[in-house]
Amino acid sequence: WILLLLMAFGVMLVGALAPETTFDSLWYHLTLPKIYLLEHGIRYIPGGLLYYSTMPKLGELLYVAGLALGSEVIPKIIHVSFGLLTSLAIYLLAKKYVPSRFALLAVAIFFTNIVVMWEATTAYIDLIRTFFEIMALWGLLEYIQTKKLKWLIESSFLIGLAMETKLVSVTTLAIYCIVLLLFRRRYSIIYRAKTIAIYLTLSFVVVLPWF
Repeated sequence: WILLLLMAFGVMLVGALAPETTFDSLWYHLTLPKIYLLEHGIRYIPGGLLYYSTMPKLGELLYVAGLALGSEVIPKIIHVSFGLLTSLAIYLLAKKYVPSRFALLAVAIFFTNIVVMWEATTAYIDLIRTFFEIMALWGLLEYIQTKKLKWLIESSFLIGLAMETKLVSVTTLAIYCIVLLLFRRRYSIIYRAKTIAIYLTLSFVVVLPWF
């Protein structure tokens, strides 16, 4: 599995070090941060071409640093780095429930997925979103097991960062709320409603500046 992962990473790295050619990256993932950099600020861009400027753009803000150094390759390296971080998170999370060899298998299934390998060669933001969602899931599971409020706060903060990266993560937020509802069935409906209300409120507070 380790050899397979190294081979997959080699393929990713070759693509990440090449000039950017993907459509969405050239349309707005790199164009918007370049505009932020040129104008020294974030603003709504009128017109029908860059209508994605109204969406949360945490990932693109990370790319500003790379573009400030004059290269579109650095944002691609940032993106593939989040793929590596996601793989590490999957391994550590899986290792809590299964032996190491099966945790490594879980990483191999994720890391060698053709979509993940392709995403890692681009300046998209989906692997950044995936990292925050996996970490939010980890925090949620810790909260369910330990009942410590700090883990609920950590999870809500991270899913908020996921929504800041890509607003479609609101669907993941809904799934996590259902998980909270199902795994708290021995508690009253009022208690579960309060827990979910805290989770939703803190998550949206994180992304509120973009709204």
